[in-house]
Amino acid sequence: MAASTEEKAGQLANQAERITAASSSTELDDTYNVYKGTIDTDITAEEEKKVLRKIDVRIVPILFLIYMLQYLDKNSINFASVYGLQDGTHLVGQDYSWLSTTSLPPSHLPSPCFR
Repeated sequence: MAASTEEKAGQLANQAERITAASSSTELDDTYNVYKGTIDTDITAEEEKKVLRKIDVRIVPILFLIYMLQYLDKNSINFASVYGLQDGTHLVGQDYSWLSTTSLPPSHLPSPCFR
């Protein structure tokens, strides 16, 4: 079941108190101070939708492009392997495996969660 806004705010406040008690203020960065200053900020459903929409419009196209380039790269390397990439470039042992991992970092990113 989904927690209400008040319950979420209470949980965030409790987390903030635990963090503050666990470490001195000299160990915390500026981001924590911004977070702590916005704990009591109420966000309406309309504002939340606007922010989510902005994130979707800016991030999803970038993710699409990265995944598309990764797909093209993997297919190109696989087709080249079939047509003699390993022989033509004198790849030996694990060289082909290392070559095929050049496009792996985007695949290690978590998949986006869509609501």
